[in-house]
Formats: sequence, C-alpha cells, structure tokens
Amino acid sequence: MQEKVDSTLNNTAGQDDASMFRAVYRSSIDLGSYCKSIATVATRLGLKSVLDALITIEANPCPTSAVTSLRYHSSNPAFPDLLSFYAFHLRHILGQWLYDYSMAEFGHFNSNILIMASAHARVWKSELLHGVLWYMMLRRNISEVPDVQNMMRTICCDLCPQIPGEVCNGECQADHEGWYHHCFHGIGHGIMLVGLAGQHASAFDNRSACEPVAPLSFGESRNALLKAESTCYSTTAKWDLTYCLTGVYMTYFEYLEPVYSAWSAACISARNVRICRQKCLQFGTNLFPGVPLCLASHSNV
Repeated sequence: MQEKVDSTLNNTAGQDDASMFRAVYRSSIDLGSYCKSIATVATRLGLKSVLDALITIEANPCPTSAVTSLRYHSSNPAFPDLLSFYAFHLRHILGQWLYDYSMAEFGHFNSNILIMASAHARVWKSELLHGVLWYMMLRRNISEVPDVQNMMRTICCDLCPQIPGEVCNGECQADHEGWYHHCFHGIGHGIMLVGLAGQHASAFDNRSACEPVAPLSFGESRNALLKAESTCYSTTAKWDLTYCLTGVYMTYFEYLEPVYSAWSAACISARNVRICRQKCLQFGTNLFPGVPLCLASHSNV
C-alpha cells in the first residue's frame, strides 16, 4: 500500500494539491487505505492544504471493495446511492485521522484542529468535525457525566466565539444547524460509540483512526443505549439535548446487526421515542421493507 501511494505521489509531482489528492484517491482500494495515504500527503503539504484540497475531490470512481462492503446503504433513504454514502463515511474517517494527526504533530489535542475543521463544515456537512469529536472520546474513554460535561463546556461552549460566522450565546444553545448543533450532535455519537466499545471491546481494540468498525456489526446493546440516553439527559437541555440524542440513536442503529427482532421493537424502552423511531426508520426501512419496525410501548408513544 505505502509503495503504491509513494509511486502515485511521485507521478503527480508539480500538480496542484487537488489533482494530487484525486490521484491518490483513485489509487486507493478502500476507505481505510485512502485515509492512510493522507498521512503521507500531509507531511508534504501541511494540514491547511490537506483540508483545502480534500473538499475538491470527487467521490468517483468508488473503489470496488467499498461498493461491496457498503451495499446495504444503496437503498437507504438517507444515502440514495453508494457514492454519497462512501463520501459521507470517508469524511467521518478523516475526522478520526485529524485527532491522531493533532496528537502526533503537537503532542496534545490542539483545538485549532476543530476550528479548521469547522471552517469546512458547510462543504463537508460537519462529518469531519463529528469524526474528530467521537474519536477523541473513544481514545480517552470519555463516558462519565462529569467528563462529558467538561468536554461540552470546553469545546461546544468555550470554542464557539472562535468559530467564524457563528452566533454564540451564554446559554450555549441554538435552534438551527450551526456550531452548537454539530458539536453536541458529534458528542452524542461519541457517547454511544464509547458505550458500544465497552460492550464489544474486541471489535475496537488495536484499530487505527483509518480502520473503523464496520456498520451493522453488533447485536442489541440496550444497556449501553440506556446509559447513553441518560448521559445526554444529565448533560444537556433544550435544543442541545435533541442534538445529543440524535447522535446517540444514529450511532446505535448504524451499528445494529440486521436481525429483525432487534429492530422490530428497538424503541420499546427508549427515553425519547420520537427521536429513536426517527433514526431507527431512517436506517432500517430498507433493511426490512414492508414490516413493522421501531415499535414502542403504548405508554411511551
């Protein structure tokens, strides 16, 4: 793999950054190998050039191995075609890589990484930022309420005034898509991922940022889900609670194995049935067409 990347880079010497990245993309066999190749390119271009060049890459052609591994998403209403899901998943993986890049480059997590990532949020649809946040939580095992609260305060609230174009407030709340939405939502993803890692440690052990766990991998993890819900309720309120919960439920259903019994009554004990069912149906409708899904008890509806 490394030899192939080096050869591609040598052949693109003198080209602009975007052309170089497109060439490396097309030489990669899957998401993970492309992610790893970026580390090589970053040492030559610097992080800002990397981020600027990445947004110009067309997600085409989609590597054959990615098409095979992501077949399920081809009919998912959230991802109308494989290429859109490929690009969506790639942006998250590169967010994970950004966290490791910061640790290697500075010896600690540099919050400027988040500011740089957020500057690309409108193009990258915030997935880059989400990947940074949840991977930070995985690597640091941030799951207890005081630790999550501290992360929300120091990142979601305290960094907001440094994000270009953001309107911040003392409540650290907003009812629209922006920094607060993306930040609390990304932390919601992380809360659920750390919970899944606690129950399925072997699946997460010894994986680099460029080697994500495959979707649809785990059986029911109700205890982890209940704890993740509780963490959102203990650390957020109002709009921020909604953002946190959508992150939790999205992650839970993205990794839930395609067994009908796990999906049919997936929201039976959900603390927020409305959001649970919304995300359950988003990911599950095309897995099990024409049958009842995501049911909840009558008292919770």
